[in-house]
Amino acid sequence: MVINMVEVTIYFHHGGEWLTSPEPHYDRGCLTYLKGYDPDLISFIDLVNEYINKLGFIGVQELIVLTPTGKYFEIIGDEGVRTLTFFISTEYKFIHLFATEDCELSVDVTDIVILLCMMGHFYFHQLLMRAQSSESEDDSNNGMVFSCSDYDTDELENFVTKKKRNITDGLQDYKEIVKGMAFKDIVEAKQFCKLYALAKKDKLQSDPKYKVKEMKADLHRVFELNVSEAKCKRAKKEILESLEGSFVDSYNKLEGYATELRSCNTGSDIVIDLSKEALSNVRTILPEAHQRYCARHIKANWCKRWGKGELKKLLWWAAWSSFTEEFEDQLQEIKEVNGEAGQDLIDKYPPKAWCRAYLDTVCKNQAVDNNFTESFNVWILEAKYKPIIEMLEDIRVKIIEGLAAKEVVVRKWKDDGFSPKSELLFIEYLKIFKVCKVSGNGDNGYEVTRGADRHIVNLREKKCTCRTWDMTGIPCPHAIKAME
Repeated sequence: MVINMVEVTIYFHHGGEWLTSPEPHYDRGCLTYLKGYDPDLISFIDLVNEYINKLGFIGVQELIVLTPTGKYFEIIGDEGVRTLTFFISTEYKFIHLFATEDCELSVDVTDIVILLCMMGHFYFHQLLMRAQSSESEDDSNNGMVFSCSDYDTDELENFVTKKKRNITDGLQDYKEIVKGMAFKDIVEAKQFCKLYALAKKDKLQSDPKYKVKEMKADLHRVFELNVSEAKCKRAKKEILESLEGSFVDSYNKLEGYATELRSCNTGSDIVIDLSKEALSNVRTILPEAHQRYCARHIKANWCKRWGKGELKKLLWWAAWSSFTEEFEDQLQEIKEVNGEAGQDLIDKYPPKAWCRAYLDTVCKNQAVDNNFTESFNVWILEAKYKPIIEMLEDIRVKIIEGLAAKEVVVRKWKDDGFSPKSELLFIEYLKIFKVCKVSGNGDNGYEVTRGADRHIVNLREKKCTCRTWDMTGIPCPHAIKAME
């Protein structure tokens, strides 16, 4: 059989929302596409990076494809991508992809690998042709025609294996499992399962975050078994406990671990039990700590109710406003688009916790999202699946090594000691200051005008009424103009 290369068009859906009733489906949203793509060059990481780098996703929790049958299936890793490309043909060359962000609820759809196991290549394309054709079907054979070419070599190999199978006298060494092999009794069958488990334990041992969903798909693909999710969870827990120690025993040692930390690192604060009441009263416990909300999570929750598009853009502009007058202007624009949405925004999410105009200027950080924490959580993801003591030790060592690596990078900075990102931001400010106009304002410093905005710069106190200099420690365009 000769297969001609088919170039595909990949459509990336984004900006909409997932609805689960009556069945999972994607509502509204925007569309970006790549045309003339070689299916052999498609990789899972490239598809994920398209959503993260081009479409502004924090991270991709699930990658989902819509098949011509109208059903959604999840693509998990490069194996899922290979399964998807297996279906590509002249009839199926337009791929519609969807994704859920890390901060969104997951969509309960089936792994595409299971689709291949259930349907197979030939039957899938029969459904595809029926979905695309408006002509009447052939009543004989229910519209489907079969031939000898429909059978693949795997089926023939399985048949030959069954014919050659034999019952062994004893099973002392591991043998690769083969469909149709037989055992003389239940004892030998159990012994084989133990040997097989020992031989295959590396998959879970080297990847503790091996998903239950992937486990189910592998069992179905390799053994054609439909195992419940509960059984897979129990099996995974037992394996991890046997490999790395009991989770319960590890928690019993936690107090001793905390005592050791206090003795060798004087001044450490160890919090083992933090109740919900303590979290709600954090202002009392930590009065000097400043609380902020993540604007990206606000956007995700708020836009689910009020939609995206123009409102999403205006929300970000409001969050980035560095002084109160600018924020009020952006809020007014939101209310002009949808008055109820604007009022709901400030009622549910106090601007003082997520808008730059109200943030404190002590820590010199103008971030309005929680990307640092999200990145850290991803960074320690592998350790999070281990027993508590092993997890804490892995995180501790990882942080020590990470700080050492960062120190090496910092020592390579220029003599002025500024970070590359600070320099890039300053260069952008140098472009903006050229359109500013400055005039003296006596003891108050300088009055700098840019468009309709006018700000007072005090070089002695290193402050500007736009608050950007105060928040970042980097002179804003108005300050640069005043220095000139």
